[in-house]
Amino acid sequence: MARAFGGYGEEVVEPEEIIPAIKRTSAPNEKGIPALLEIITKEEGRMPKNLPGDARADKLEE
Repeated sequence: MARAFGGYGEEVVEPEEIIPAIKRTSAPNEKGIPALLEIITKEEGRMPKNLPGDARADKLEE
C-alpha cells in the first residue's frame, strides 16, 4: 500500500527480520519518504463470506 502512494513498504514475516526492517526505513525517512512496515505476527484463518443471518451486525439487538 505504501508503494502505491510513493512511500516505502515492506512485509516482515520472520521475527529476526523486524529490527533490520526498521533500520531499512531510515534511508527513506531521511529523504522525507514515509515508510510502512507490515509485521505479520500470526497466521489467521479467513472469515466466511456467508455468515448466518443472526450473526450480522444489523440483526443484533442493542
